[in-house]
Amino acid sequence: MKTIYILLTRTDTVFSKVITRFSHEPFAHTSLLFDENFASGYSFSRKKLNNPFIGGLVCEDYPKWTGAFPNTFCRVYKLHTTDEKFEHLQQILEKWFAQQDIYGYNLRGVVGRLFNIDLEPKNKFFCTQFISTVLMEADILHFDTPPIQVIVRDFKNHPDLTLIYEGYLTSLLQEGIQDVVPLAASY
Repeated sequence: MKTIYILLTRTDTVFSKVITRFSHEPFAHTSLLFDENFASGYSFSRKKLNNPFIGGLVCEDYPKWTGAFPNTFCRVYKLHTTDEKFEHLQQILEKWFAQQDIYGYNLRGVVGRLFNIDLEPKNKFFCTQFISTVLMEADILHFDTPPIQVIVRDFKNHPDLTLIYEGYLTSLLQEGIQDVVPLAASY
């Protein structure tokens, strides 16, 4: 058995505040992680931390992220899967990253989600759309809606995901999951 982690985050950025305000959700971003050290993960987000307007498929570096956004609040969920499905997911991600330059951030889709409208430009994705796509393709996690309609709430409320941490990302990186006392769930 292998473990996959889903990281939900909220930063103090304008973009994050707009998403959380209009979605009425406490988290604005979702990432897919494989390591217990939580140092990196995969998602569609900023390609450069200081430029919110250029986004795409990235491997997020969380020590750098917390340097730029020190007050990042997060939740970590875990999901167990078979070795075979885990390997299939790895192969799927390799294919995506082999063509990384063709993908862009689906800002229109994010705005559309705020108004319950599906906008799917070719080769453009936002975080939850991407993660739900690859997890469904690997037959690891399924949703009742197509990937364009999956939002952070769908991960937060998924019965197959187990919440293992809630708190600041800096604390998680510094102290690890076993040593961090989670903040009381307020959402």
